[in-house]
Amino acid sequence: MYSAFDDMEAAKCVFDEFSWNCVVSWTVLISGYAKIWDVYTAILVFDEPPLKDRGSWGAMISRYVQNNCFKELLQLFRLMQLSDIKPDEAIFVGILCACAHMGSLEIGIWIHSHIDPRHRYGHSLHLYYEEWCKTNAGQPFFYWLDLGDGKEVDLEECPRSKLRQQCIKYLGPKEREHYEYVVVHGKILHKQTGIPLDTNNGSLGLKWIFVMSTSKGLYIGEKKKGYFHHSSFLAGGTTLAAGRLIVEDGVLKVLFVLVVVFDDALCCARYGVGSSFFFLLA
Repeated sequence: MYSAFDDMEAAKCVFDEFSWNCVVSWTVLISGYAKIWDVYTAILVFDEPPLKDRGSWGAMISRYVQNNCFKELLQLFRLMQLSDIKPDEAIFVGILCACAHMGSLEIGIWIHSHIDPRHRYGHSLHLYYEEWCKTNAGQPFFYWLDLGDGKEVDLEECPRSKLRQQCIKYLGPKEREHYEYVVVHGKILHKQTGIPLDTNNGSLGLKWIFVMSTSKGLYIGEKKKGYFHHSSFLAGGTTLAAGRLIVEDGVLKVLFVLVVVFDDALCCARYGVGSSFFFLLA
């Protein structure tokens, strides 16, 4: 009640009188501080409870949007993914709002691709995304594209027939095993066969990509534009790290890290990209 009238001092006093507070009371307190633009205190409160539900994350994300803290919002969303809490539509809307304000078309497309049940290729999908942004249709993007006002839109630079054909492959658990590698005595070996990885043996002109799962499983394969991407390995699931690499006879020669999540990995990256890679696998 006090937080509804922006009296957060009284609200905190009442909150502190309880010996036990549920997730709902924590969420109300977070929302109250953020509502009066005290985002710093809201963050401190958000960090306190050992367990957070989707409501807690959603409250913090929505307040970041209201306070124009878009960079912090995207960082928080990444942490939410690691917590295995599934975002709801309201959270996705908040993320997309941040992308729009920051001009981060690529991140917006990634979000859309992440929730697209048809797994359509983001590079082609973004052409329709840009068209949707121009319309102000008031309809969610995928509804607009498949069922709503945009279902008849057929762009010359990417016809519907091409969009339907370009769907990203998502690996199942058994398929994923064929792409799993381990590091043994400094060499990258195929987990099933023990054969050292050599990216020179791949298809001419194709780049090799990798992802690392939250359980530190390493998956490597050739990138095939419009069909096999980083999201393919874990079927769109959360990753600790992702990027490109060049390996000769099991020895890492070049590493391009696109995503690294944990702070310790980022610190290690300062001493060398290769060392950060093996640090993650340790």
